[in-house]
Amino acid sequence: MKSISNSLLRRVMSIYLLSTFAIFGFEIALQFNHGRAGIAEELGMFQNIFHGNISHGMWHMDPQEVDATVAGLLQMPSVSRVIISLPNGDVFRDAAAKDKEKTAGLGSSRIFRSLGAIRYRDSRSTEVLLGRLEIQSNGGVILSRLRPWIATALLAAALKTLILIFLVRLFFSRILSRPLFTIARLASEIDPKDARLQALPVKPGTPDELDVISIAINGLLTEVGNTVGALDQLNKGLEAQVADRTAKLQSANVELARQQEDLRSEVSLRRQKELDLQHVNSSLAESLDKLQLAQQSLVEAGKMAALGALVAGVAHEINTPVGLSLTGSSHFKYMVEQLEEQLNAGQLSETDLASFLQDAKELARTICASLEKAAALVGSFKLLAVDQVNDEIREFEPREYIEDVLLTHQQLLKRARVSVAIDCEASLTVRSYAGAWSQILSNLISNSINHGLTPEQADPRIEISVCETAQELTLVYQDNGQGMSEETAKKIYDPFFTTNRQAGGSGLGMHIVYNLVVQKLHGQIRLVTAMGEGVKFTIQLSKSG
Repeated sequence: MKSISNSLLRRVMSIYLLSTFAIFGFEIALQFNHGRAGIAEELGMFQNIFHGNISHGMWHMDPQEVDATVAGLLQMPSVSRVIISLPNGDVFRDAAAKDKEKTAGLGSSRIFRSLGAIRYRDSRSTEVLLGRLEIQSNGGVILSRLRPWIATALLAAALKTLILIFLVRLFFSRILSRPLFTIARLASEIDPKDARLQALPVKPGTPDELDVISIAINGLLTEVGNTVGALDQLNKGLEAQVADRTAKLQSANVELARQQEDLRSEVSLRRQKELDLQHVNSSLAESLDKLQLAQQSLVEAGKMAALGALVAGVAHEINTPVGLSLTGSSHFKYMVEQLEEQLNAGQLSETDLASFLQDAKELARTICASLEKAAALVGSFKLLAVDQVNDEIREFEPREYIEDVLLTHQQLLKRARVSVAIDCEASLTVRSYAGAWSQILSNLISNSINHGLTPEQADPRIEISVCETAQELTLVYQDNGQGMSEETAKKIYDPFFTTNRQAGGSGLGMHIVYNLVVQKLHGQIRLVTAMGEGVKFTIQLSKSG
């Protein structure tokens, strides 16, 4: 028979053991934190003590002195590892203690470090940074110091627990277990058919809790005897009710069967509609895939068109310096031929030679300047073309890159009489997708020329500025064109939306700009505009791409 007193005893002792272990664990945590603070203080003290020997050995390039100092550090009980690194981050010395207990935990979260710079003051009192000293310890050192205390505490707790179990079990047996067993035995011998003739014994005098239980059971037995007769009468009435309700239930079952048949018909109809809906969804998904493929094709076509415009612009710009170089070289050839004729005829004078040299120098300067301009154009075109094709992250200077983009659009800007002002630090560098920058600037410039700035405007102007904060880069692009309405500004990033489709606009330029800023560069773009007030795009980007 299962004993309630034993169960209660087990629960009391379980609660005691759990609380004992919790308090013991808390004390261990406090001791561990105290030991960790002590080790941190020791490591800092070792930094101050051994810093001079290490800096002296490193300054005088004496590895034996450095190794001896590191070996001395490792002899300290709380030191498990010593790392000396150079200013560039390379490891100069890395030594660990041979004691397994001290090295336990290396490479885990139980490592404690003390970091300090290694500096040496030379004869001119100039302080020189030689590297960094890192002294490590670990949880194994603390645990080795706590083991004697833990063993003593565990032994004392075990002894107290055994004594408490013995005393509690003894008192439980006398006060609770034996009386409860007596009541249970007598209660099991009660005859349910004659419960009123049998009763549990009750001790005379003031009743305790067990006597109260016996009195309550006796009263319950009396009530049970009185209730048995009433239950017999109630059962007879219930049998009649069951027969009546059975008949009604059979009638309800017939109605339920009819409703179930109607429900099956409705479910079949809904399944057919669901199949039709799945077929429609499949058709819509296929159409969406085709639309996305077409959109991607148009985006790629837009990129190629931008690259074509870039080629055309560079070709037009390079035509002038190449033409000047060709004309200069032809004239130089003619001058050489004339000089040769004068020389062969013996008519070459010192004045003619000096004039030839002066003209040759001027022609050479003109040809070199023209060829350098052509080379710069070709270099800018090559850089922008590679960025748009390769689409890789690289480091570049925004001001120089903006100037390269403007150089490829110089023909369009001249034709539209547009002046461009750049406000950007020449020394500013970023690491990002240069090709994305090129596409964004090209689309914004094209939009300003084709949509914002009009030929009738007195002073068409574009302003581009770049400024930086600690981790953020802000690119501001604005023009003084005709601006746009609020309704147009809301749709400007939608794909295929254009206000100049009759002139060949695809409606993908600003959609591409938005996707490049938000998805490619993980930035934000904001537009401020009104009719007659131009546009202002503010693009916030991360400096690291």
